[in-house]
Amino acid sequence: MRIHSAGAPETAASKPEESASVAEIRRLGKIIDALMDRAERSMAQQGSDFGLFQTALTLESTVQQRTQELARALEYNEHITQNLYRLTRDLKEEISQRKRVEAMRNGQYDVLELIAAHAPLNAILRQLAHWVEAQGHVGLASILLLDDSGLSIGQCIAPSLPEDYNNALLGVDIGPKVGSCGTAMYLNQSVEVTDIATDPLWDDYRDLAMGFGLRACWSSPITTQSNQVVGSFAIYYREVQGPSDEQRALIATAVHLAGIAMDRARAEARIQYMAHHDELTGLPNRALLLDRIDGAIESARRRQSRTAVLMIDLDRFKHVNDSLGHQTGDVLLKEVAGRLNRCVRSSDTIARLGGDEFVICLPDIGFDTTASTVAAKVMHELEALFYVRNQTLKLGASIGISLFPEDGDSANDLLRTADTAMYSAKKSGRGQYCYFTHELNQAAHEHLVLLSQLQHAIRNDEFELFYQPLYRLSDNRLTGAEALLRWNHPQRGVLAPGEFMYLLEEHGLMVEVGHWVLQTACAQSAAWHQQGLSCRVSVNLAADQFYRGNVLKSVKTALEASGLPASGLLLEFTETVLLHHSDSIIAIMHQLKRLGVQLSLDDFGTGYSSLSYLHRFPVDQLKIDRSFISGIDQHSSAMNIVTSIVQLASSLGIQSVAEGLETQAQLHALARLECDFGQGYVLGYPMPASEFGRILAQDAE
Repeated sequence: MRIHSAGAPETAASKPEESASVAEIRRLGKIIDALMDRAERSMAQQGSDFGLFQTALTLESTVQQRTQELARALEYNEHITQNLYRLTRDLKEEISQRKRVEAMRNGQYDVLELIAAHAPLNAILRQLAHWVEAQGHVGLASILLLDDSGLSIGQCIAPSLPEDYNNALLGVDIGPKVGSCGTAMYLNQSVEVTDIATDPLWDDYRDLAMGFGLRACWSSPITTQSNQVVGSFAIYYREVQGPSDEQRALIATAVHLAGIAMDRARAEARIQYMAHHDELTGLPNRALLLDRIDGAIESARRRQSRTAVLMIDLDRFKHVNDSLGHQTGDVLLKEVAGRLNRCVRSSDTIARLGGDEFVICLPDIGFDTTASTVAAKVMHELEALFYVRNQTLKLGASIGISLFPEDGDSANDLLRTADTAMYSAKKSGRGQYCYFTHELNQAAHEHLVLLSQLQHAIRNDEFELFYQPLYRLSDNRLTGAEALLRWNHPQRGVLAPGEFMYLLEEHGLMVEVGHWVLQTACAQSAAWHQQGLSCRVSVNLAADQFYRGNVLKSVKTALEASGLPASGLLLEFTETVLLHHSDSIIAIMHQLKRLGVQLSLDDFGTGYSSLSYLHRFPVDQLKIDRSFISGIDQHSSAMNIVTSIVQLASSLGIQSVAEGLETQAQLHALARLECDFGQGYVLGYPMPASEFGRILAQDAE
């Protein structure tokens, strides 16, 4: 009987000790075979060899036991091998997944870095399209941007799509059946078309898409933070298919990044626009204007032509802004900008420098008359009535003109010389245009010097009040005086208001100086009252003191500080206050009246609103303008006007005052008309307080 050992299967994963066991089993098997052969021979020769047989059986049992152990070892080894295979497979998949995630993250970082580096929007979106396509099995990326109207496709960024297809989409209006992208932008929602050949959204564009081998398209709208649709992100396929969840997530990420890029680009464009344009009117500001003028100068040099700069300052705008409010002023400035646009060519530049100053640059003009023609058009447009917030307003303009190469060879030079010419036009009576001359340049220099000296005068108390007597014409009795401002100039001596008052008005200094005049006049009048000298002092109020200063508080302070009775103060104002009246100004006048002071309307008859508003204002006195008084000797019409004003005042219970009386004939004529009071050189010149005090004392005797 032979017992053969079972052969153990060999695997590539067998351990070294397992190979040794197999070898031992084989060795034992050979021994058993040899013993069995010997036993058989012995039994044949000797009949029986029981001991040898027992040994063979023992060895066979050992072989079987070792064989079973080896089988169990091989089974365990197979289990380990399978687990190792699964682990290796999972690890490989995890590594691949991590690489994909890292690639996506790196792609996002690349796009975000471009955004942070202020790269051009097209470069950012092109990089975004490449990144999406690089993710594998995604298709062809396409980014469409709407034009400024938000209704049509203005730009197509799709590096992998045919250029002819991209160009065919430009200018297409979005709508409810305009392919995947046009519909997505119109509805502001994602659109997935898995088969262009059969989807009704592509009815009008099917041939176009399929002609380029495009069979499927999924599109999502790109929106800003305010949910405004600005474009779309789409994926095209050349075979019919729908998106997977992973692809939807990828597209969502791309849309988000595109939205960030668009928001950043729009914000930068807005900042750039605001840096070079006036926020209120949308016109170029000073920075952009300087660039345009310098460009016009370079062009004029090459073409041997000229460039003109027109500096435009609105007349009477300040009164509108102060009396009717800044909102009305802003609406008016927008209307002015619109009218100016009607006066120029498309190649010209209109800019707003601030406030009520505008500039027009006229490049490549051949003759001076071109600038004059434009200036005349501007004046005509701005002299027409404006209708703003149920108000009828009248403006006008003063214009200064400078020319290249005559008046400067840089933008700053032309602006400076045009500004100088504009101030000359204003001083000539407003509503005019004026060309720059070298004489004006000298005047402008003197203007700046005088302004600096005037500001120094305010700080160093160089002002003084003179007093011009006011007489009652019925008995030639001195009843009061008008306080008139004088400047004790260190070099030029005593200056009358006509030499510097316009600077106070232009540079917003009237409120401060007006307050000083009121305080000083009240203090001086109170001093005369304490001496037993009765005299009512009149003080002129500028329009700015009503519009920008707290005139009521200023008057109260002056009266309280001086101890002057309110009846000893008369406040004069001109018709400019009435030009753009407001309920607040009327209320202030009534409050002043309740204090006990009296009000006088100065320069009566020179404005157009006096008669219509006279009954609304609590006026105690009318001062007839000197222009009428000076003409009564030569012109009967002047006498008729003066007579009418005196009679009007009498009928309204208002005192009449004739100012500017210079001859005895004028004095007698006004006395015959029963004008209440008179003032002028024939009665007395303006004089210092000390001299007027002596006259007042003499009159009291």
